Amino acid sequence: MRKTDIVVGVDGSPASWDALYWAVHEAYRWRADLHVVTVDTRSTDDRLARMVADARRLEPSVRITGHLIRGGGVAALRCRMLVVGGAGGFSAEIAAHATVPVVVVRGRLGSEESPIVIGVDGSAGAEAALAVGLGEARLRGSTVIAAFAYGSAGHPWLGRPLGGGSVHCSAYAAVETAVTPWQDKFPWVSVETMTTAEQPLPVLTGLSSHAQLLVVGAQGHDASESLGSVPARLMHRAHCPVMIVR
Repeated sequence: MRKTDIVVGVDGSPASWDALYWAVHEAYRWRADLHVVTVDTRSTDDRLARMVADARRLEPSVRITGHLIRGGGVAALRCRMLVVGGAGGFSAEIAAHATVPVVVVRGRLGSEESPIVIGVDGSAGAEAALAVGLGEARLRGSTVIAAFAYGSAGHPWLGRPLGGGSVHCSAYAAVETAVTPWQDKFPWVSVETMTTAEQPLPVLTGLSSHAQLLVVGAQGHDASESLGSVPARLMHRAHCPVMIVR
């Protein structure tokens, strides 16, 4: 397995079929090999073989192989990204411990005419989300919405609390400053920025209803947990696939 390959975890459930469908198309975009893996000890080789065969029929140009991994270990795989379906315990474990981007496929699979939404908040995870999200947009020919929902004037990215309109101006300037270097690297990607004093979870959930992909950092400014509360909840609430980046 190479670092440029894509891995999708499956168990035969409807959610894992959705993940497989998404991963096949993503592998086609990246011209990457796709590895279909299962850690479900109840799964049979026949089930895995059937999913691999269906994936190959879906996109014959993608090289697709199947693997049965006993005892877990998916989160430790080195690849371009890990793709999982739904938001159950397996998906949560992968999202919390993987060192590569994790895509939780849920909700509707929007068209490539829909924007990619990236949550930004000045954290290292958000910076990584910008890099990966704009790379996805370049590949798909999609537009980007970089959204900063700061919640209150005391947000760490805004420095000391200011008042009224000054807070919004500071938030807008922070987003523009964060986005500009990546816009310079991807000049052909159209990026819209937005700021709001609302809380990030409802804002990003709302934006996801019109997005093809939502990209967020695994951790915000509080790095005490391996997976922040916002990405953890988006796994259950978003209306489109969620990519969690470190």
